[in-house]
Amino acid sequence: MHKINSSSLNSNSLFGISLSELIPKDHPKRVILDKLPWDELVKIAKRAYVSDYWKDKPNPRIMIGLFVWSCVSDDKTYRMIKEDFEFHSLCAYACGFKNNDAVRKIHHTTLIKFEEHLGKENILKIKDIIESISV
Repeated sequence: MHKINSSSLNSNSLFGISLSELIPKDHPKRVILDKLPWDELVKIAKRAYVSDYWKDKPNPRIMIGLFVWSCVSDDKTYRMIKEDFEFHSLCAYACGFKNNDAVRKIHHTTLIKFEEHLGKENILKIKDIIESISV
């Protein structure tokens, strides 16, 4: 059996490697994700949280990451995006996670609520930003 030096492992990661090291830098989706102005996108995402009708609001960085993921992943359904969030490393990277060992769970209706509260104008702004970067 191959021996592993325990000091070389990152205690926060199951495999001792971060997502940024795991995903190739030239992967087409990662190239787009790395170029996006995440601070600006998170500011837009926070506009969905002005309503008091939505209790237990999820992290805006995760929600905007999922929205961006849906835009760059060929119009998947909400259930497919939910599965990607739970199992896909590149989706976790889009949501701002640093390691792949975090347990990620979300209900697909949360994505629907996010889009409803975000509004059409903000959705179009986000899509314009993504399109300008990906072209």
